[in-house]
Amino acid sequence: MTTTPTKIDGNITDIDSAAKYFTLEDRQGKPFVKVFWKPQHEDIMRKQRVGYYEAPVVEMEEAGGGLREAVLVDMPAYTPRPDDFPRPARKKGSGGNWQPRNEALIVYQTVYKECAETARSHLLQLSEPFDEAECDRAMDWAIERAKKDAKALIDAARQ
Repeated sequence: MTTTPTKIDGNITDIDSAAKYFTLEDRQGKPFVKVFWKPQHEDIMRKQRVGYYEAPVVEMEEAGGGLREAVLVDMPAYTPRPDDFPRPARKKGSGGNWQPRNEALIVYQTVYKECAETARSHLLQLSEPFDEAECDRAMDWAIERAKKDAKALIDAARQ
């Protein structure tokens, strides 16, 4: 048996598209309701992400043990998060071993790959048989050119 539509609010903590439900947590960070949606709400729910603050209008089911259950009636397009409503805590990745990306290394890797491709295409244009010394010179050139170009790109990005 359902009740009259009620507006609830909270942070989305879990979305299960296959089972067609999402879970909301309250101000204390405790999940308090599992909201099921109907096929007509698929477009709205495709845009939702864990951590979003939402204030859906739902029909609450009779209270049982554990999480309350509800059926989605309407989901406003945008509801601003109240200033006193906390944002969900960020979870550290894989056991707290998160490391920042090394942007300079990524630039060097990308530039080196392009320089090595350039050297490779030059070697393929040579009509003579494979020459290991020529290949070594080409790869040395690729390394030196990558260092030069990557440094220029990194310096330009910092300006």
